[in-house]
Amino acid sequence: MRSVGAWGRRWEPGPAPLADVDEPEEGRDWSRLHAALAALPPGIWTTYGDLAELIGSHQVPVGQHLANTPGLLNAHRVLTSEGHVAEAFRWSDPHDERDIHAVLEAESVRFDTDRRADPGQRLRSDDLADLIGEAIDPITPEEDREYGWRMLRLLRYLRHFYEAPGGRLHYSLARDLAIQEGYDPRGVAGFYQGMASLRKEGGFRVLTDAGRQLYEDNRHRLD
Repeated sequence: MRSVGAWGRRWEPGPAPLADVDEPEEGRDWSRLHAALAALPPGIWTTYGDLAELIGSHQVPVGQHLANTPGLLNAHRVLTSEGHVAEAFRWSDPHDERDIHAVLEAESVRFDTDRRADPGQRLRSDDLADLIGEAIDPITPEEDREYGWRMLRLLRYLRHFYEAPGGRLHYSLARDLAIQEGYDPRGVAGFYQGMASLRKEGGFRVLTDAGRQLYEDNRHRLD
């Protein structure tokens, strides 16, 4: 196990909750996730998926928890599965203008020319379990049912953009497809906020890098 360095200051992650996804139940015990984050030493990073697997959850509630819980130690060390900083990362202090890449590099995280963090510095779920001296929790059937169907619906919707030329669909078609998947078109603003899956570009709706990554990481669920 790697040695744990100084934990440093407290940070808040950037991604906002996914559209049409309820907040996770208040009764969940997040202590293992908090312990794993606190134990992440400088120069090390992990992902939302790794944390979800550690505690037997889904990426959706984990992402919501990180986005909505201020003061989590080392939450800035949680990156995408490809080692990118979340597209809409923000510090909790709106006046904090530091560059997140510079902060991570100062902590000895190495980035390539495409700003991907060194995969050799990533801790996966089993590494995180070793770090805090606990076993990985299996996901409960209740939570799998609660978030599984929502994720599948989101993936089906994003697949339309993923398979479209340039990841672009006209807004009217995007709206019709959202209705087809069971979304209320008045309640999908979350697709375009925070760590957005989609962005507006004139009369089109376009898949973002974050949305593409989310789809590629989870499309096996549609098989």
